[in-house]
Amino acid sequence: MKNLLLVMLIALSLHSSSLFAVDGIHVGLGSGDESTSAIEAAAKWNWDSRWFDEGDWYVGGYWELGAGHWDGKRGKYRNADITHIGVTPVFRLIRQDSLANGVKPFVEAGIGLHLMSDDKIGDKDLGGEFAFANQLGIGAQFGGQHELSVHIQHYSNAGMYDSNPGFDFGTIRYGYNF
Repeated sequence: MKNLLLVMLIALSLHSSSLFAVDGIHVGLGSGDESTSAIEAAAKWNWDSRWFDEGDWYVGGYWELGAGHWDGKRGKYRNADITHIGVTPVFRLIRQDSLANGVKPFVEAGIGLHLMSDDKIGDKDLGGEFAFANQLGIGAQFGGQHELSVHIQHYSNAGMYDSNPGFDFGTIRYGYNF
């Protein structure tokens, strides 16, 4: 919980500086392999570009700088938790205009690089401290500032190390856009 609060404070302080103006933040809760629970927080910086914006939908995106903590059971490796930080470019397909109820649905995907505090958790040897994180999410914006989404995430070292079992999570996120 301390990690989440620290990330949120950093994100809010970055938002106050025009040089590093953060466009939004999110917090998430989830669960995954090895009976592991996850908590995460991230800041995001929107891209200025839009692609394929002639119809009802367009593709945009943002940079996500986040931190997370996995809390699992002790297993063969006696390590029950991992903290990680990472950066991810995220592409988002979003509706141009709100629906009648003010909701803008979206689908998003990204692949980022994460640094882990340990390479073992429960009974899994992740191989090393660096991992790629793939994410796929579906959600909606409410009133332009609030977002709610569901994500599936897969962490893997992509064969950089001898051991590469991967780690999967499902998370629910709440986001706030400044």
